[in-house]
Amino acid sequence: MPFIQADSVFKEFRDDGYWGTPAQEPSSAFVPGSISYDAIHHGKLKLFGNYSAGARISIIWGILCNGEAITIFDAVVINQCGEYGKTPIISELSFLRFWRGQHYQSPADISLMEFKFGISHLEEWHDQKYFEYLPTEDRNEIILRYKRPPEIKLFENDKVEIRFQYFTARNSCIAQRESGLSHGARIVIKDKKDCLPFYNSEEQRGIEFYYEHMLALFVLLIGESVYSFDLHGLSHIEQTEIANAQSVSSTKPFPVFVHYVDSQYCGHCAPKTLVHWDLIFTYASVKEQLPELVTKWFAEEEKISYAIGDFVGFCNSAFPITRVTLAQLTFALEGLHGRIFETAQNSEKQLCLLRETVSAFGEKPEQKYIKLKERFYHSLRIYKAVLGDPSDKELYLLAQDIADFRNDISHCKQQETRITQSNFFFFSRFVNELLAAMLATLAGMSIEQITARFVEVYGFRETNNHIQKYMKKRSTESSDQNAK
Repeated sequence: MPFIQADSVFKEFRDDGYWGTPAQEPSSAFVPGSISYDAIHHGKLKLFGNYSAGARISIIWGILCNGEAITIFDAVVINQCGEYGKTPIISELSFLRFWRGQHYQSPADISLMEFKFGISHLEEWHDQKYFEYLPTEDRNEIILRYKRPPEIKLFENDKVEIRFQYFTARNSCIAQRESGLSHGARIVIKDKKDCLPFYNSEEQRGIEFYYEHMLALFVLLIGESVYSFDLHGLSHIEQTEIANAQSVSSTKPFPVFVHYVDSQYCGHCAPKTLVHWDLIFTYASVKEQLPELVTKWFAEEEKISYAIGDFVGFCNSAFPITRVTLAQLTFALEGLHGRIFETAQNSEKQLCLLRETVSAFGEKPEQKYIKLKERFYHSLRIYKAVLGDPSDKELYLLAQDIADFRNDISHCKQQETRITQSNFFFFSRFVNELLAAMLATLAGMSIEQITARFVEVYGFRETNNHIQKYMKKRSTESSDQNAK
């Protein structure tokens, strides 16, 4: 199966075949039906049979017309139609993912030697020169020169090795109307010992853990709607050939493909080409520290888990930004701040610092615990250079307004706050920007490095300009009120 284009994740997969459960072996007991799948609507299976609406089927096996084996996990019956008398004869099932190439008894049976997948915008992120056209003087001959970039080792531990690599494919036309060479980047996770389970379990982390964390990391680095595509692996476990009910042992690598797209990693619009001012951290900006960055990312995964879901969800969301959007990001910011800055060894130090700064604004600080607005203020002070170095008073008033908004949502006060509907869009983008800065800090980037990149990103500049105007206006209003 060739490596497919990044936009193919939006193209529907559809095929006919015969379907049944492992209990219905041999395949002569399977019933005809059709399968369809796309990343937005996920999977649908229509087959002959009367299944109760809402029933969940843990495993479904299929054999396509070309003989390819299909395994579907956790399908739910959502509709019944085509009644014969009073008995529905066609059932429609929905599912999130399925495996092509092999029949499995359970998710625990899926173990892979190697797992490869593409990520949208990897080529723009890497931003290297690959192709060169060399025409002769008379323009009657053109030489296409291509230089494949070397592999990059991203991560390695005692279980897996993760690499960034390119592949090439030749495009030609039988009628000799066109010819060309295309390439793409992908991530390769290779088991260092034998075969590693794909799915996570209580006993160990599977390939799924490394896949999801690499995908989340590139959401941070790219900062746009990012999704994976063309996921496939190599397995050499024993196969069962359902078509003729014979067991066949395989010692050579056997390819399997998974249609596995998490909705939070899939934007609902066609992919676009990005340029360097669209990306948060380009390859050039992290080239020297990339392996250390990825290692740190995995080492800090417990802290990162408190906010990465909301950060990724916002970057990939196709829905309008609302009050709830800002509230979710604010909660994520609060939780991440607590995990980073309020550990046992530095909580007292941070508390003393906040007491000093809060006292400067004429407020009496708490002696026992840090208030929410003080947490936000602390985060804003660390990354104040991103906002053009505003005054501490402006930052404190901004932190107070964010805290008031969070408290109003959390305690269902339904009171009027300074952050109104007209500001939800820019404040949501701003809080998400803060989350990106804090996540980058966890990955080992310096404040100077983060600031240098953030002032280059067009979307951040637009957001920060809006927040700066808000802070100036807020500071003026506060001064006028104190003067009265």
